[in-house]
Amino acid sequence: MTSAKVLQFPTKVMKADTHRAELYRRIEELDECYDILEQLHESLNQLEDHCHKLEQTYNIILGEYATLVDPAALEVDFLTYSTEAIVEEGEDGKFTIRWGKDGVPAEIVKREEE
Repeated sequence: MTSAKVLQFPTKVMKADTHRAELYRRIEELDECYDILEQLHESLNQLEDHCHKLEQTYNIILGEYATLVDPAALEVDFLTYSTEAIVEEGEDGKFTIRWGKDGVPAEIVKREEE
């Protein structure tokens, strides 16, 4: 007589145990992902705050510069980074760049010397 090997088919309990173990593994992985996302969000918020402060200072310096040069000589590159620059397309298809709130030069605030 030969002995035959009997294959065990997964039972409901075995499947449940396998899924349970997999769910715990996924929880650990998700927790790691969430921790990284939280760190990245915090870094992003800090960077946004830093950029906002740079923009404010940039606008003050640009305002001072604008009073020292001919308005027609104000470099377009400088306006590109100003949060107070207004770009409009005219009926003729040409673009106009105005600077300052509503196109009126912003109040010039002198910055403290560094």
